[in-house]
Amino acid sequence: MARAYSDALRVKVLTAYAADEGTLKDLAARFEVSYGWVAKIHVAELRTGSRSRPRQRSWGRQRRIDAGWCEAL
Repeated sequence: MARAYSDALRVKVLTAYAADEGTLKDLAARFEVSYGWVAKIHVAELRTGSRSRPRQRSWGRQRRIDAGWCEAL
């Protein structure tokens, strides 16, 4: 599985776009990443207002009982 890009790269790209240093396509070429990734992080920043990477979701099975029941058991 491919590794995620660093948070520093994410911030550099978004900061460069905010400083109007080029279009998303120009910045993708400049930082040697895909246009799709740059567009995705830009939309995520617009939606959440944060430049940090979102927390990864757990795809595993969810617990049927909560922490209180675990302590009682």
